[in-house]
Amino acid sequence: MYDSKSTGSNTAQAQKLSAKIQNTWSKLTQEEVAMYAANKDKFFAAVSTKYSISKDEAEKTIKRLDAECASSSSTTMAGKDMSSKDVSNQPAQAMQKPAAKAS
Repeated sequence: MYDSKSTGSNTAQAQKLSAKIQNTWSKLTQEEVAMYAANKDKFFAAVSTKYSISKDEAEKTIKRLDAECASSSSTTMAGKDMSSKDVSNQPAQAMQKPAAKAS
């Protein structure tokens, strides 16, 4: 039987994973990120080429990202993300402490 809730959830998780892949490996094009769903061998070849990492290392990273997406889906309540915020992609200026005022 067709379950629209689980399909929607899977689509949302796939979108989150794509966003995390793009954030993790920003040198990848959107087409290369989309390859993950269509042709994993080509996807891992692109990651390996652009980042000089092994396929095994890339696969481990994908597993971690996928687990993060799954856990963030379970911590979302009433449309509000209850997990800790990821500040790794915020501009460096926003993460710096304000300079001390001169007296």
